[in-house]
Amino acid sequence: MSKYVLNKVGAVADLEVDIEEAIDRTIDEKRLVGAGLRVALSEAQYHSCAAGCPDREQKSGGTSQ
Repeated sequence: MSKYVLNKVGAVADLEVDIEEAIDRTIDEKRLVGAGLRVALSEAQYHSCAAGCPDREQKSGGTSQ
C-alpha cells in the first residue's frame, strides 16, 4: 500500500518533496542526465517537473518547474 493518501493536503506536499529529492539525487549520482515527470491520478494532476541538463554535454545541471 502506498504511504501517500493523495486526498490529504500534506501527503501531496510530501510526495512532491520525495519526487524532487529522488530526481536530484539520481542526477547528482550521474545515473541520469535529466528527467521530465508528471504525476496524475484519475485525471487530477498532482505534480509536474523537469530537472537536469538540457544538453548532456553541459557540465552543470539545474532544475526547473
